[in-house]
Amino acid sequence: MQPNQAPGNDYDFILSGGQQSRPYQNPGDKKKRILMVVAGGALLLMVFAIVFSLIFGGGGTATERLVSLARQQTELMRVADIGVEKARGSDAQNLAAIVKLSVGSNQQELIPLIDRKLPAKELALGENAKTDELLTTAEQNNRFDEAFTELMTQELADYQAALKQAFDASSSASTKKVLNTAYQNTQTILGEAPNPQGE
Repeated sequence: MQPNQAPGNDYDFILSGGQQSRPYQNPGDKKKRILMVVAGGALLLMVFAIVFSLIFGGGGTATERLVSLARQQTELMRVADIGVEKARGSDAQNLAAIVKLSVGSNQQELIPLIDRKLPAKELALGENAKTDELLTTAEQNNRFDEAFTELMTQELADYQAALKQAFDASSSASTKKVLNTAYQNTQTILGEAPNPQGE
């Protein structure tokens, strides 16, 4: 201790109440605040995106639903072509011809509603190779007409269910009209389709 220094001066900086230095801030506190602001901003953006998609109908989802229907239609027409070529009985031949005509007509109305181009290659993505295997085996076993009718009836029922889902999800009056027409046409075909067991 120095002779002129009063005792306890070494600790004045702790004991003096008059002059306090800036309170100590943990550098982590600043980082936490920045992270909270960033997280809050991200959350706000997500809320805006959800509200925007609800207000404007979620166009991407609606478009993809219509694209999926167009693919189903393409596959139905492809299988109907096989039926036209290979069916022996008039019932199976008529079913194939009606499906090709009706679904083709519905597709001509549906495709203009899709807000992007659909090349034939993309429409063919709905093709099911197992269908060809099943029909080839049935033909070899001399039961093509029965297998074709059974398969086509199931494919039409699946297509009709997809039409209903798209109709229920759509907010466009013009789209609903096209989907309803396709649904009614499919209902008519299913009502007139021969029983695959011949009963």
